[in-house]
Amino acid sequence: MPTQLPVAPNDESAITDKIVDLVTGPIGQNFGLGALTGACAGYTTKRVSKEAAYYVGGAFIFLQLLAYKGYISINYKKVAGDVEAKLDRNGDGKFDASDAKALLSDFLQIVRQGVPSGAGFLTGFYYGLKWY
Repeated sequence: MPTQLPVAPNDESAITDKIVDLVTGPIGQNFGLGALTGACAGYTTKRVSKEAAYYVGGAFIFLQLLAYKGYISINYKKVAGDVEAKLDRNGDGKFDASDAKALLSDFLQIVRQGVPSGAGFLTGFYYGLKWY
């Protein structure tokens, strides 16, 4: 038999009032602003990332075409080493999951600076990345 909440039918109005007070009070307003700005930042991050991937991919294809035709020669070992050195945050000489976490943490610290609700912002940011 399912457990029922100890709420009398005439207390529904009181519960509704408490929920409305919570949502429209300082906690709800801060969470709402944080979630809204987080969703916008997440959506923008997703769009900018897609645009960057588009241009980086296009540049790669163009450079590969030039290399294929013999106009240029690309030293991929040097390119990989230089990129890895720039992305290596912990100085271990390789780019791995801990470096990616550090980069993401730094990025999130920048975009949520001064936002009233960090939890609301992160929730909104995730929502903006995932569903928009």
